[in-house]
Amino acid sequence: MSINFPLAKLFLVTFFINMSSVFGFSPKEKVDQYVKENYPKRFSSIEKFADKIRSDFNNKEDQARAIFCWMANNISYNVKGLNEQKVFKYTYSNEAQKLAIEKQIFHEIALEALKDKSAICDGYSKLYKAVCDELSIECEIVEGFSRVYLSDLNRKFQNPDHAWNVIKLDNKWYLVDVTWGAGYLDESNKFVWEYEPLYFKGSPEVFFRNHYPLDTKWLFIDKSLTDFTNQPLYYLTSITKGTEVLSPLTSIINSKNQVEIKLKTELEAKKFNYAYDTEQYLQNFKVKNNNDHLSLVVTPPKRKSKYLTIYYNGSGIITYKCK
Repeated sequence: MSINFPLAKLFLVTFFINMSSVFGFSPKEKVDQYVKENYPKRFSSIEKFADKIRSDFNNKEDQARAIFCWMANNISYNVKGLNEQKVFKYTYSNEAQKLAIEKQIFHEIALEALKDKSAICDGYSKLYKAVCDELSIECEIVEGFSRVYLSDLNRKFQNPDHAWNVIKLDNKWYLVDVTWGAGYLDESNKFVWEYEPLYFKGSPEVFFRNHYPLDTKWLFIDKSLTDFTNQPLYYLTSITKGTEVLSPLTSIINSKNQVEIKLKTELEAKKFNYAYDTEQYLQNFKVKNNNDHLSLVVTPPKRKSKYLTIYYNGSGIITYKCK
């Protein structure tokens, strides 16, 4: 026996089937697409934000991804707030009172990030955890060091300057950095929107290039603070372009001699250049093509230099100190 569906019902059935492929939420790009196309630009409360995600997404990973995607596309980095951080002073008579006050401060910072749609890493990480808590996703805030600026090559890493998150999915911990997932600061210290999903469930090896936690249990790899400070300086662009340094792996090179830099990359060799800090123009490499990596040969500078920077398509991606 054949059954003829009315057109309206056929549309609804087709719509349900199509949307079920989205609401299965795999791959993660489907989550991003749905959030970008269907979510409001603003939520009035953390609870309403969480309720919206709970109603749309079934599993914890998709919910965690949806939080990441919405925040990274709607909350800008507060450059002004970087130099005007609030200091909370309070007194307490017992441990329970202390915890209650700290919980209230935590909620205030998270809510302020949501309502102002602007935050520094503290606000991003706290809001991300606050929404995860509402959705019963195990989440922690990680404090530690970042390493992205030229000055970091000579910095003493004593006071933490960054915060990110870890989430637990299917009994395994993963790294999340919504702040850097939203964009970056350009040379004029202006925030540039650039959604980077690599910072959701990012690999420990990639995170290690620019993140070092105070609590080393959140490293997930066998590395030390010395390893962190002695590696070349990776700019955020090198991560998004998927370039890995094979050698030299230390931050210091001998610029008196010819230097061979080996990279694992799928990028075009002809778009790589270099410059010492004493040189005004970008220089071309002598390129050696290998099966599994690219070798870029650098000639010594004409004048004594402090830094050597590798560029791709005009953007600095890696810097070494010279001796």
